Order: sequence, then structure tokens, then C-alpha cells
Amino acid sequence: MFNFLNSTVLFAAVAALIPLLIHLFSRRRVKIIEFSSLKHLKAMQRRQVRRLKIRQLLLLILRMLIILLVVMAFARPTTRGGALGSHASVSAVILLDNSASMNRYVTDGNLFDIAKARTTKLLGTFGESDEVTLIPMVRDASETGARKAGSAALAVEKLGRTKVTNEEADLEGSLQSAADLLANAKHLNKEIYIVSDRQRSSLPDKQILSDSKVRVFFVDLPIEDNDDIGVTSVDFGGQLIMPGHDFDIVAKVKNYGSQDRDDIIASLFVDDRRVAQTDVSVAAGEDAEVRFTHAVSRTGFHSGRVELSDDKFQVDNNYNFAFGIPDQFNLLLIKGNSAANFIRLALAPSAEINQYWSVKEASPDNLTGINFFDYDVILVTGVNAIDPTFA
Repeated sequence: MFNFLNSTVLFAAVAALIPLLIHLFSRRRVKIIEFSSLKHLKAMQRRQVRRLKIRQLLLLILRMLIILLVVMAFARPTTRGGALGSHASVSAVILLDNSASMNRYVTDGNLFDIAKARTTKLLGTFGESDEVTLIPMVRDASETGARKAGSAALAVEKLGRTKVTNEEADLEGSLQSAADLLANAKHLNKEIYIVSDRQRSSLPDKQILSDSKVRVFFVDLPIEDNDDIGVTSVDFGGQLIMPGHDFDIVAKVKNYGSQDRDDIIASLFVDDRRVAQTDVSVAAGEDAEVRFTHAVSRTGFHSGRVELSDDKFQVDNNYNFAFGIPDQFNLLLIKGNSAANFIRLALAPSAEINQYWSVKEASPDNLTGINFFDYDVILVTGVNAIDPTFA
């Protein structure tokens, strides 16, 4: 199906009727003059007149076609495959979505890689006289200053440097930047190409191009359904983790898709070993909690992750964490009565069997000079009130 980049120029197609009007108004009436019998001359005259009329008709059609072709060349007819006919210079801006949602997999592969390949093909359709600017929808922090119009070659170079990010696309801000660029463009033909999966969260709130004559095109991408399950958080619940004692890890899992899922497997890795695994069921658009119980055998730092089975968007399938267990816990015991002695004896009954606790006692009336950040645990017992400064 044909389309025109400069449809307003099509009004000039009416000019194709000018040669026809000239032909009609310039026709001369044949004046009949009687001669003597000239049978053979009349037969030859009829043949010449017929030949002349055919020649005039062909010339008339040719003149009308020339005008139509010139008008269509300025109107720039296009198909889905691109522009046809003579190339009129254009100022174009390509908005490339490099947000997190583009880093998912579809049937043909990684969506961002497909988007870059189709953008490269699009850039190959521009000529040397065209102005072409590539704008990533998530701007690189190293890119400073105002954006300027460039060439297709510069856009190809920038495309090679553009990477997918973990942020949301700013389609509204990108459209505004494109509109500002094209407002000062030198060519009459102005175009914007959007290469995006068009996530709902990135759609603009205002009609930036409503008063503009800029043509906007969407580059087709195999978007497909977004069946994404991700780990949004991991919580230890403020537990005091000690070697040889079980502790709980609670992971929150969110279903971003439109279908309920009960085929997800969540795994817990600690120190590069899979130590637990469980099935997960989560409704569409809802959250679910996954609880793991584990114990470590030594002090020091430990690392781990909660990992989900693969889906189309793999970036949020892992959630990494780390925790440290000190060789000895420092406890400050602020005691207001003798009951604190039983707590101290329960934690550190003697120096010989004291493994994890270093207990220091203090009176609530004598807290000056104590650095509370030196202690892992502060226990207050039998105290009615503490000075507000220390509280």
C-alpha cells in the first residue's frame, strides 16, 4: 500500500490537466473548401490526419505523465519497504529504546539485538544529503550538552556504542528532544522513527507533536507477550546469624505477565552451592513470598543469590546478597538491676566456653564515652529511663 511523505504536494497534481486544457482550447475548426475530384489526395490526407492525431494524443499523455511524475517525486511515495522514486533530502531522528524491557528474548533472539539490526537497515536507506540523528531513550551519563543533527554514518557509529540499560525508557523526553532538533532542521521533509517495544510505562502523557508536520513511523519489532517473573527483594528479617544455627531468607517474587504461573522453580545458592530449591506459584500481576531455611558452618563473609528458572526476561531472575558473621559478637549490656547478671552468664558463662559473645556492662547513668557503633547488639534490661541524648 502506497503512502506519501509529503502528501500536501499532491494538490499540485491538478497541474497535469494543463496540457489537456491547452489542447482542447487550441483545437482549430477545419474549414471545408470544395475542389474538383481529388480522390487519391483525400485518401492520403485521411491517413496523414489520423497519424497526426495519434502523435498529438501521445504527446499530450506524455506531457501529463511528466507533470504527474514530478509531483509524485516531491510527494515521496513510500511503501513498508521504504521510499520510491527520486530521493528528496530529509531530516530524520531515530529514537532507539535501550531500556531494561528491551533486554528480553523472543522467538528470533534478543529483542535489543533485533532492534539494533533493524535500525542499521533503516540507516542504510538514507543518503549523504540527509540529516540523521540517533537518540537512545535512556541517555548515557557521559553524553553531555545539546544534541545536534548529524549524518547516517555518525548515527551508525553511535548505534554501535549504544548499550541496553536497566532503566525505564523516557519516550516523552526523547520525543521532545526530537521535536526541538527538527524545529531547526534545514530540510522540508521531517521524520521520526521509533524503535521500541512500547511499554505502557514509557508512553508520553502529552501530545508533543500535535502541532507539528513531522511524520512519525514505528519500526516493526517481534514484541510478543511479556511473560516475566522476577525477584524484587531478599530479606533476612533482622536475624542474628550464628554458625551452626538455622536462619530464614525470604525472597519476594513478582509476576509481571498477564498469565498465572505455577511452573517457576526458585533456588537458593550460598557460597556458589545450591542449598535449597522450591516450586513457586504466583498470580498474574501479583507478588509471592518464597521462604528458605539454611545454616552456615563458619564465621566470615558469605555470598549468595536467589535464582528463578529461565523466562524471556532473564535480567531479574537473580537477586544477589551477602552477609558477614563476625568471629565474636560485641554486646553492650545496659543493666538497671541484678537480672542482667543472668543474661550475661547465659551468653558468656565462662572464658573457657565463651565462643561468640564479648559482653560489656554499663550503667544507664554512666554512658558517656561509650561508642554505640562498636557493638553488634545493645541490650537494655531493668532500666526505667535513659537520658534522651543517649536514647
